[in-house]
Amino acid sequence: MKRIAVAALGAAAFGLSVSTPASADVVIYQVSGSESDYFYPSFGVTDPGTYDFEISVSRDIDLYFTATINTHYDVYLAPPPRPHAENLEGSQNSGTWSEDSYGSYKKYTIVMPEPVISYFAAGSQYLYRGIQPGTPLYSEYFYESIFGRFYVFPNSPEPFDFTFTVTKHEETAPVPEPSAWALMILGFGAVGGAIRARRRETLAA
Repeated sequence: MKRIAVAALGAAAFGLSVSTPASADVVIYQVSGSESDYFYPSFGVTDPGTYDFEISVSRDIDLYFTATINTHYDVYLAPPPRPHAENLEGSQNSGTWSEDSYGSYKKYTIVMPEPVISYFAAGSQYLYRGIQPGTPLYSEYFYESIFGRFYVFPNSPEPFDFTFTVTKHEETAPVPEPSAWALMILGFGAVGGAIRARRRETLAA
């Protein structure tokens, strides 16, 4: 019976080990239309994740993309969570990344990370706040927002169609590969055969 249980657990464990996360692409913003002059579709995201900013147009055109990334850094007394009033220090930063291209389609993938929390002991720099050296503190670094924008510069007044889309990649529960399903079915089938054989041996005895 022990061998049967081990075989069953082994089949299930193998199936989980070769499972792969299933990803689902969710369109969170889309706008389409016709233009004949310069315009700039844009969208901002605030939740951690992986995002595709893409644009397609009906003719070759100048496509200039910028991404403005806003981050925040705070230090608090440990342990979290603490009210904002107990913030010891903080800062905000903003940076911009850009790229110029020419064509009828362009896509940029941008990752907005999860917040990062770090623990450390206070140094003498916090004495002015009444915080003694060695006091447990924690810092939190996070992205407040990412703002993506395409600047579209037509090289002629000829009208063109466009579609601007922002897609978020979302992970779902792991899904076993087809081969894993087959191995698990064979494993459980072997378990069933072993149980039947043991019953026949018991009845024969």
